[in-house]
Amino acid sequence: MVQQESTRQFDGNYRQFIHSAYIEPIRTVTLVDDEYPTLDALLENHINGVIDQRTLDTERLKNFISLCRQPGNAWAVDVYDGHNPSIDRMKHLTNSDLVVLDYHLEPGNDDSNDKALDCIKLLAENNHYNLLVIHTKGVEGDIKRVFEELLSALIKTPNIQQEEATKQSIDTLIDDLRDDEEFGHCVESFLQSMSLLSAIRHAEEQNFEWLFDSESSPYFGIKHDILEIIKHTGAVNGKQMLTWLTKKVLTDKVFLFKGYAESGVTWGYRDNDNCNWISAGKLFVTVVKKETTDVSQLPEKLLQALELSKPSPMLLLMARMRFELEENGVEQAILISKQKALQAAWLYQLLSSSQDERSVLGNKMLKNHWDRIFASTKPNLSGFVQGLADCLSSDDPKNILKEIFGDDSCENSQESLLALNSYNCSQEVNERSLMTGHVIELLERNEAEYWVCLSPACDLVPGPHRSKKGWRNRIGSESIPFKAVKLNPLTKQNEIKKALKNSTNDKYLFLMIRGDIKIFEVPDGKPTNPDWEQMFANNNGKINSADNQISVSRIGERDYKTPKLTIKQKADRYKRKERKKLTTPNEQDKLDIKTNFEATVVCQLRYEYALNLLQRLGGTLSRVGLDFVPELW
Repeated sequence: MVQQESTRQFDGNYRQFIHSAYIEPIRTVTLVDDEYPTLDALLENHINGVIDQRTLDTERLKNFISLCRQPGNAWAVDVYDGHNPSIDRMKHLTNSDLVVLDYHLEPGNDDSNDKALDCIKLLAENNHYNLLVIHTKGVEGDIKRVFEELLSALIKTPNIQQEEATKQSIDTLIDDLRDDEEFGHCVESFLQSMSLLSAIRHAEEQNFEWLFDSESSPYFGIKHDILEIIKHTGAVNGKQMLTWLTKKVLTDKVFLFKGYAESGVTWGYRDNDNCNWISAGKLFVTVVKKETTDVSQLPEKLLQALELSKPSPMLLLMARMRFELEENGVEQAILISKQKALQAAWLYQLLSSSQDERSVLGNKMLKNHWDRIFASTKPNLSGFVQGLADCLSSDDPKNILKEIFGDDSCENSQESLLALNSYNCSQEVNERSLMTGHVIELLERNEAEYWVCLSPACDLVPGPHRSKKGWRNRIGSESIPFKAVKLNPLTKQNEIKKALKNSTNDKYLFLMIRGDIKIFEVPDGKPTNPDWEQMFANNNGKINSADNQISVSRIGERDYKTPKLTIKQKADRYKRKERKKLTTPNEQDKLDIKTNFEATVVCQLRYEYALNLLQRLGGTLSRVGLDFVPELW
């Protein structure tokens, strides 16, 4: 069902937290408008004694600069006209926290948006999070047209499925009735009833039956016209007509869709006040009309758009964390700069280690640094989280969830439980050599097996010293032995429910593997012990950074085939003695080291979960066997 616009406001001052997360961190602003004089042009004209004859909007620019220099803002500002230098040389544009962009950057050509779209493409593809305000007069004074074109440029062409026979039937019906005196007005009313924005929304939701039947549908008012059109044929119905119309609108505007945004795009448009927003991964956009909005109101318009997008408390927290890291990172660097003995110890460790050891040592240092920065930001962030909770706690938690995530957000608690448990339990692979807690996928007889590495981290450090002692020398100088515990996958619904219900008893792991959550059981020693195996990581346990492949060797039985039997042997094949004689290999051939397994490190347990399993494995390996007899005859 298409969600209707909510009129409910959050209790407390939720918009203040939005301001704190997105507006307060703004430090740099870039104005992109061909009607503003740039510093480059002013200097060049001054040096050359040239008087600029263009009619430039200097008054509006002056107001912009005053806005940026207000004590509550204190923004560094730059001005760019979209022409000099060329856009491909404006890489620093992507480093601006806020970009205010005119949609038409060709002087004298109010229809050209090519340069503006080039800027938007540049912003959508970069790794810096940008806030973007399209400050424009609109297309023929209409900013909704600008919003439609902008949204289309960021997304790929939506896909609408409809049988070709049905499409052709409706094509013929529309052509036959368009010039009909009695039904022509119905056809035109139907064809003009859907905007591009509506077509994009319907393509996202794919609920055409609701569009035709529900009284709250925007097309319920033309239902009579649709019925008048289709009464001439029994081959189509109202749902098929609206599907056809949606596909037609998108097809007619297919040239607008460019797919600039890499990740999923969400958006909203409120018609009563033209408040709008587009969230495209690393880019947040709102379109504001230039003539009706005073420059000083732009921050408020941006805040309204952010509020309309209903960012979740978790998104606000992540945004605030980025700000706190920037604010406190320098302070920690100053503290470390005073500890020269500590710096010398770190540097000596790195320089005196082998190439293979440096990645492990470097990761440990990074972790220690992150821990210090986290400790410095924790007080402010804890207060932010507490304030968010206090702000939203006046209502039932389920109502808050429905307001932010939609009415169906509380219908499936299992999905949320799986997502939460997998996030708490596992993470993406962030080590480039084998480490405690790495989950490895092995292909054994074309079937996937999952094993978790549970050797202590200190035993997995790569290095040339492994070729100097004992049996490690016999397995090869670049092989690292490690113990792996097999994970038993759970796929049945009753097994999953049981795992969720008993998730705190240390038997289950919830892992995110290739975008899917998989649940595994690890035997807890009652009555069976973990199924563990001694394996060997080749090439010093290095993990390929492109596909997370790792070369693994393991001990396994040879595949023995029964020799071809004679006629007499076939006659006696059921005799136990003869069968045993024919299939038993020599004693010295029982074991074999299988090398170069197809193995992939698919995810990584968080440290505390890996440590828990490591302790359990240690208890299993050090258990004392007793002579109790459970059963006789």
